[in-house]
Amino acid sequence: MPSTRIGRRVPFTIALASVRVKKNGEAINPVLYEYYQKKKESKLKKVALGAVTHKVSNIIFVVLRDSKLYELQTPEEHKMLY
Repeated sequence: MPSTRIGRRVPFTIALASVRVKKNGEAINPVLYEYYQKKKESKLKKVALGAVTHKVSNIIFVVLRDSKLYELQTPEEHKMLY
C-alpha cells in the first residue's frame, strides 16, 4: 500500500513544481506551464493539475522505456522531428 501512495505522489509533486514560476515570473518548465494555463481556461485548477500529472507520468514512462534523457521540447519542435 505505501508504494502505491508514493507512486501517485511523485508525479503529482513533479507536476506541482513544474507549473510554478520563479520570482522574476519565468516558468520553471515553460512547456508544462503553458499546458497547465491552457487547461485551466476550461477546467478547474485541480483538474488541470491532474492533466499535467498525467502528462508527467507519460514522460516518465517514455524516459524509462527508451532509456533516454529527458529533453525539454515544445510541441512545435516535437512535430518537426516527425
